[in-house]
Parts: sequence; C-alpha cells; structure tokens
Amino acid sequence: MVANGDSADSRASNVETAHRPPRPVLVSTPSEGGKGDASPRRHAGLALRIGSAAVAAPMVIAATFAGGHWFVILVLIVAAVATWELNALQRNANIPPYPFVALTASWAFPLAAALHETGVGTALLGVAIVGGLLQLSRAMPSQVLRVSISVSLPVGRR
Repeated sequence: MVANGDSADSRASNVETAHRPPRPVLVSTPSEGGKGDASPRRHAGLALRIGSAAVAAPMVIAATFAGGHWFVILVLIVAAVATWELNALQRNANIPPYPFVALTASWAFPLAAALHETGVGTALLGVAIVGGLLQLSRAMPSQVLRVSISVSLPVGRR
C-alpha cells in the first residue's frame, strides 16, 4: 500500500490534479505504535483539563442562567481566553502577536450587543484597526503608509 492511500492506477494524470499534494490517510501502522503503546505524553494535561472543567462548568452554567451582565462577563472572559490562545499559537509559529489589537477586536461585538450601542463596536473596531496599523508600521513602515492611505481614502469620500 502506498503511504498516501492512492494506488498507481488511481492517480490522475491531468495537469490540474498533478500539482495537488496527496491526501493523508489517518490509519495507524505498526511503526506508529498500536493500542498497547500508551505514552505518558498522551495523557500529560488530562488531570488539569478535568480539574479546570470541573471548576469552570458550574460557573459557566450559573452565568448563563443568571443572564444579563453575568453572561456578558462570561462572553468577554471566553473571548479573552480565546485571544490569549490565538496569540500563543502565533508565538509558536513565529508570527508576532498583537494582544491589544486582538482583544479589542474580540470584545467589539459582545460589548456593542450588551450595551445595545453599535457605536461602541464600531469605535472598538476602529481602535483595533489603528492599533494594528501602528504595530505593522514598526515592522514595515513604507507598506503600512500605503495601506493606511488606501483604507482611509474610500472611507473619507462619502
């Protein structure tokens, strides 16, 4: 069996599919380890995850049933945790994270919905965009100036 699951007869010969990478097949082979190979790495954070779920689940359920400001706080905390995770993934991939920009953008819609004021969401998204452009200007000054001018020109002409 070929490693990617294709047989020699089933491979397409036309130009469009010839450059496409082969589809991976998720099948365990003896060299990868079978059921008897339970490595400690596989269950490394399981106790921590179960413990945090046992603590967080009642708080999430309580905030959901309480509604109002408690639910808004829950949504903002979840957005902040998701932003923190996204920034951690960016750091691991050697992509510079912008936590202020990401947090401001992730809180824009929940706060606008909670306050019943779309201006709050628009203002927070504007702050996030300006913050993002300022962060990018440190990395590549000439390109950001062109982008900021091209973004501001269509908005200014109403």
